Order: sequence, then structure tokens, then C-alpha cells
Amino acid sequence: MRKFDVRQWVFVNSFDPLEVFIYKKAYLRICGADFDLSHYDDPLRHLSNYSIQKDEQLVMSSDDFISHLQNKWPEKYSTVTWESHFVPQVDFIVKATLRQMAESIENRHNSFELFGFDFVVDKDLKLWLIEANMSPACGERTQWLTEMLDDMGDGVTNFI
Repeated sequence: MRKFDVRQWVFVNSFDPLEVFIYKKAYLRICGADFDLSHYDDPLRHLSNYSIQKDEQLVMSSDDFISHLQNKWPEKYSTVTWESHFVPQVDFIVKATLRQMAESIENRHNSFELFGFDFVVDKDLKLWLIEANMSPACGERTQWLTEMLDDMGDGVTNFI
């Protein structure tokens, strides 16, 4: 079993009032080696950042993740969708985090920020925030990721 995290892109147009657009899709960043605590010093087992895991096969779209869950455990996850199960969690966590950040961030009119929110998923499919990165890397590592970036870049109409 390999560790992974979920990268969610978030566009903030204003902190006062808070104006947030969460991109409709996300993607997984997967570690290049099986998880094993006895190898705590091996970053390929524990860190999913692309700067460490430079293999384009170690990313998965949120749609492929849902398909994986449904194929591997159909009796448990047959009705799970990204939109119904994960989007509400992302929405709550992102907005709560940004409301807290707004207290210490200077709101500049006519400017915006793109964030990369990183989550882990527990055995009950609950999301837990790892970190929020300003100006996240948006590398075109796979064809579908390039398409996601193009779609995201087309405008905030592609955000939910």
C-alpha cells in the first residue's frame, strides 16, 4: 500500500469579503514505494511531492480514484462520487481555513491568489488538511493533468 495525498486547486479573489472558487476536480500524488515505517528515512515511501516523486505515473485524477475505489470495493463504495462525498468536505475545510487566514492577510483589491490545498484521506474517506500552498506548482505531467490545467485556466466558471 502506498501513501498519497490529494491536491485541490483553490482560487481566492478576495479575503474581505471572502470570495473563493474551488476547482471542480482534484488529483492524487502517490508515493513511489510501498509505505513501511521501518524505512522512515526513505522519502519515496513517505513524501508525495512531485519534487521528490518525479514519475508522471504517480499521479491519479479524482475520477480515476473514485473508479479505483468502486472497482476494488464495490460493496462499500459503489455510490461514492467525488461531487457527493469529497466536494462538501473540501468546501468546508477550505473555507474554514481561509476565514482563519483572512485575519492575517492583507486584502488587495484587483488581485487574486491560487492555492494548492493538500489533503490526506483516512480509512473512512474523511479528508484531513495537510497544508495550503500559495502559488502551487502546476506542472503538466500527464495529458489529463494538462487538460485540467487548461480547463482551470479558462476561468473561474470552471470552479464550483
